[in-house]
Amino acid sequence: MRPLLAPGGYGVFVRSTRLAAGDVVLADHPEFGAIVKMVTEVSGRLVRLAGLDPRSTPSERLGRIDASRIKGRLVWRIPPPRR
Repeated sequence: MRPLLAPGGYGVFVRSTRLAAGDVVLADHPEFGAIVKMVTEVSGRLVRLAGLDPRSTPSERLGRIDASRIKGRLVWRIPPPRR
């Protein structure tokens, strides 16, 4: 998820029952599979996601997904190794 996670870098995600707009999450999207996106809206059990990169899949196409599909919230970033 550029620019937040650079290619070759890692993210550490933890399970969380509390989600808020601005959280970066790992989700199991019904159409796109495992994706890392930012939460833009939480409405009951439904979560709207968006990418930070302008080339990302538009949030309108991602739609809302059930909160049970959120597998973790980003708590730590590990940059790619310097070469």
